[in-house]
Amino acid sequence: MTFESLVRIATCAVSLVLLACLIIAPSVADDHENNEAESDGLSYVGIKDFTDLKAGEAPYYIDKWRDVLAINAGNVKFRDKWARATAEFTGADGTYDVVITTIGEYDGECTYRLYVDGELIGELQNDAVDKSGDMKPQTHVWEGVSVKQGQTIGVESNLHTNGKIPEGDGTAWARGRWEKVDFKAAE
Repeated sequence: MTFESLVRIATCAVSLVLLACLIIAPSVADDHENNEAESDGLSYVGIKDFTDLKAGEAPYYIDKWRDVLAINAGNVKFRDKWARATAEFTGADGTYDVVITTIGEYDGECTYRLYVDGELIGELQNDAVDKSGDMKPQTHVWEGVSVKQGQTIGVESNLHTNGKIPEGDGTAWARGRWEKVDFKAAE
């Protein structure tokens, strides 16, 4: 095979990849832009849709292994603080049941708060889990939440230890991990 033949083959391959991107990209962009959660609501993913990860007393980091937001439990000064992430609500004005998907952690039961334009809506705590429930999703619901388009949605979580897992000179801490918040029209 000549060098020119290899160049032609490579050019064709690149063209096919670009064509595939043009076909797939618009549908992916539309899904993200509309934040559609299946067909009955809106979904805001922590690592994608929440733009300010430092709105609280402690910052969130992106846990790339699990695709969730988390707090650095190794930093002792964050252990009595709340991390907050914010996003703009792009849905229609209305009353929603807000479902948060958190991550259950064997070493602690973190608490989660929902805010709308800085007003605390409510607070929920993860259920205690054994080793089989570690790093598995949990869902919690705030019912009947009124939200208007353009308002700021805030999600907070904290670190927590249940004292069950020895680590260093103390015990391990759960990192307040959460994945997403879904807004479903209230019935």
